[in-house]
Amino acid sequence: MANFELEQKSDVFILTMTNKDNTFTIDILNELNALITEVENYQGNTALLITSNYEKTWSTGINLDWYLPLSTEDKAKFKWLMEKVLARIALLNMPTIAAINGNAYAGGAIMASGMDFRFMRADRGRYCFPEITVKIPFTKVLMEIVRVIPVPALEEMLFTGRPFGGEECLEKNIVHKIFSKEELFYKSFEIAKIMAQKDRITYTTTKLFYKRELHEVYLEHLKNK
Repeated sequence: MANFELEQKSDVFILTMTNKDNTFTIDILNELNALITEVENYQGNTALLITSNYEKTWSTGINLDWYLPLSTEDKAKFKWLMEKVLARIALLNMPTIAAINGNAYAGGAIMASGMDFRFMRADRGRYCFPEITVKIPFTKVLMEIVRVIPVPALEEMLFTGRPFGGEECLEKNIVHKIFSKEELFYKSFEIAKIMAQKDRITYTTTKLFYKRELHEVYLEHLKNK
């Protein structure tokens, strides 16, 4: 596919974003949505690892050059789809691991926040919610996804738009672990292999209970297309 590569290795699905800044347009989100369906429908225990092949950027969210000229109606359609796809990732019926090898901004940071484990490069890359700066407010669904980040770090991120590097993200419990550039993918993959052995039904049930508010908001969202 044009913007992603999906492979399965050692019971782990590896989804690699391949479009440099890995921004979101409606076509890219439709492509991602189809890949999530493919992974979701796999029978058996597994896990999903999302990474990028561009060391500067994991994902910077909405492609603003594409988005800003859209009509109000088309912006609404895009935002509905983005909420759906990012919520699907956050509620996916398997363990999910983000190997954040570069900048995770805006929608990219929201996608990372929805994943069960967030591992980040220690020496490069920023994690940031710049919505307050770019004047694109959070929606109810997207806010529920990022509530996994502890207060007061979440409040600082939401209300200042300030980016955090890897060491500060670890200190504030925004990510679970940080690794060197050389270790990040290998360590993330090793953990993904361990998580892929977990009983999938039990894991999914636990996740949906743990994220019950997001699950309820997501189901409500689907009714409001």
